[in-house]
Amino acid sequence: MISESQIKQQKSAISDLKKEAEKAADSEKKERALAYCNGCIDACELALEQLNAKKEADAPAEEKPKKKRTTKKAKAEEPTSTEEPVKEEAPAAPELTTDDLDLDDLL
Repeated sequence: MISESQIKQQKSAISDLKKEAEKAADSEKKERALAYCNGCIDACELALEQLNAKKEADAPAEEKPKKKRTTKKAKAEEPTSTEEPVKEEAPAAPELTTDDLDLDDLL
């Protein structure tokens, strides 16, 4: 997912690109480029608005603390096993030295 900072960077880069396109001689190509840049800038702004709305929705709203229910009986917890599975360790690989390696055997 794209982050807020990435969207802001993209918007800034497109704004700079638009400024360069505005310097070009009037032509159909210039008009299309400017329209494209405007559309991209609008998309960035819309994405930023959506991210901000999501942040506000995800932010914990100040609510009254919920009361614990005392009318229902709590379920009896099942006893858990105190034994942990035995972990077997793999034997350590022996360290090889240059004396152990005979490159002639590989040929």
